[in-house]
Amino acid sequence: MSGLQHVAEAFSPFDTLTDSVTEPTVARTGDVYENLRAVTRGFLDAYIEQMGPPELCPQAFENKAIQTPEFRSTMHPQGMHPRLSELKDIRIMELHHGNPKDDLNCTLHVCSLGFDLPPAPEEGLKWNDRCAFAISRETHDLLWYTALSYVWGAPIFERPLTCNGYQTAITHNLDLALRHVRRSDSPVNLWVDQICINQDDLKEKGQQVELMSRIYRRSWVTVVWLGEEANNSSEALESMRDFNAVFQYELNASSPDADFFARNGLPVPGSQQWQDLKSLLARTWFQRVWIIQEVALSTKVEVLCGHKCVSWADISIFANHIARQDLMQHFESPGEVAGDVSETGIDRIERIDSMKEYTNTIISPDYQPGLLSNLVACRGSKATDIRDKVFAVMGIKPSVLKADYSTPASDVYIEAAKTVNSQELISLLCCVDYPEQVSGLPSWVPDWSTPRHTTTLGYLGRNHGVYRACGDPRALPEFSMVGDSLAIPGILFDKITATGQVVANSPLADLLTPLSRTSHFVTESMDLTFKHCQAYSISSTLFSAFCHTLIGGMDHTRVMRAPFDDYAPIFALLFDITTGRSPTFSDQPTFKRKLTLANLNVRQPSRIYRKMQIAFKAAVEGRRFAITSKGYMGLVPRMTEIDDCVCVFLGSHIPFVVRRKGGGEFELVGECYVHGIMDGEIVAMDLKKVNVVLV
Repeated sequence: MSGLQHVAEAFSPFDTLTDSVTEPTVARTGDVYENLRAVTRGFLDAYIEQMGPPELCPQAFENKAIQTPEFRSTMHPQGMHPRLSELKDIRIMELHHGNPKDDLNCTLHVCSLGFDLPPAPEEGLKWNDRCAFAISRETHDLLWYTALSYVWGAPIFERPLTCNGYQTAITHNLDLALRHVRRSDSPVNLWVDQICINQDDLKEKGQQVELMSRIYRRSWVTVVWLGEEANNSSEALESMRDFNAVFQYELNASSPDADFFARNGLPVPGSQQWQDLKSLLARTWFQRVWIIQEVALSTKVEVLCGHKCVSWADISIFANHIARQDLMQHFESPGEVAGDVSETGIDRIERIDSMKEYTNTIISPDYQPGLLSNLVACRGSKATDIRDKVFAVMGIKPSVLKADYSTPASDVYIEAAKTVNSQELISLLCCVDYPEQVSGLPSWVPDWSTPRHTTTLGYLGRNHGVYRACGDPRALPEFSMVGDSLAIPGILFDKITATGQVVANSPLADLLTPLSRTSHFVTESMDLTFKHCQAYSISSTLFSAFCHTLIGGMDHTRVMRAPFDDYAPIFALLFDITTGRSPTFSDQPTFKRKLTLANLNVRQPSRIYRKMQIAFKAAVEGRRFAITSKGYMGLVPRMTEIDDCVCVFLGSHIPFVVRRKGGGEFELVGECYVHGIMDGEIVAMDLKKVNVVLV
């Protein structure tokens, strides 16, 4: 009997999901979970007719010799995975019921995801591909399933599993996850990558990776397994719900103090409960590259930790409250800074939610973003196979790339870079952030296997309102690619003649500590400025140019110009105390109100000072202070060397450091800030335009 014959009278056995979840939702074998419109049923009947007669998937059970107690840890036994008939076929695991300590036993079923539903009448021409089921090739029934999102853990396959009559082994964490979602009274249907994909077949693995978007979009629900109860994780999840309940009605409680938390029965920041929340959000699952796609594409997501289950909405709303109430600092570890360099658990949740929103956004026909924004969003995430830094995000938006695990990672990154258009090219170049030259990659291709070492200055053109190096904020670069080389017209503005030391872990507050990294960096930069800088006698004071350079001309948000009138008095105070001179700069202005260190603890100056610290760290971390031969000062990549060139590509809002290789070829070193050429000044200079070939 076709699944469509009994689905007409079906109803969902689950109540509509709410923020209150008691146990993870798993699709039970044989149950029907959706009502289907008549037009949908007719469409699926036609599709099933095209599938031909039901297939009996061969299992090769005759090879009983493989069924031994010695579990294979590196290869799945031959014959365990039934053959996939079409490119859009997947396997669904039917996890047999059992008690908590019973052995795990499952059967794999081949199903089709090769269908799309017709648009609903009320949706007009919009295509509706939301269908939370697969179609069994064995019975032609509709088969609902739960997708499992989890961390593989160490590649040690030591836990026994019987699959299709064969004994194999799985990782310890998957064993725990399956035991927590298994039911004692009926089998459940799951999609689990470790079992449903033949991990030893690279071709199949690539094809299945390309189906990930369909797999998660069409799951009835995705269950996230965070791991076992630890560090009071159940209480931490309950605390999230308490926070959400309080802040739901406290829309204006920005930067609430300790009294606010005590008055509302919430744990005070710094207490053990906050440490437990921080530990929960620091779990490995939040750092995996695959979770971005898994959560972003799933319609329903539930989070299971030990025996405690909540909806993703609980976690998402909590993260939103923490960010909106200016409480992010309580989730930062020493050395972390808001931006691209290091992320808190709150940052990761917000990034996942932004990608989830992005997947449901109808893109303007004037701008069709490609793979780049996905790669940037996932750059700080972890992957065992570095090719997955590309493959794991291809399903979020359509991509021309294919997931081929036989291709070297360098070739995967090169092909990904070649998908950019004129609107994204400068943003791609801003992603080049090497601590050293990476073998096998052209200098202009970002290495996605490593997180950023600096906070970006110009990614995605978001700073066109701050930086306009080429003059016209609407201009786009013209470029061409020959082989693995990239050619862009540009202006070679000047050479680097002096550089300081690389800045690392240097908060602005340490400036007042003698012999600190920050103190050394700032005083060394001052010495270079006093010795070499002459370019600002007309356009700017030396004091103003130096202050702007230390923060890259931007405020703490990295999308607005620095409020120099607010920052200048505090910079003057810090400089004078550090150097023991007053004024430190001969052209340093005299301010109406003379600040003292005590003033920095007062509310208004304290807020400004904290924002300055964020702006300073984001600008200088991982970079060098540098001087050009014409006397301009700036911040340049750590790999910058003497005689490297500052280049402004036509159509670029930000300059770059390039290194001449000969024959018109250059290496790209990275983005930079050079005070005095960030607002189109270079357009008025009589400088020759050249074709810069990046290799």
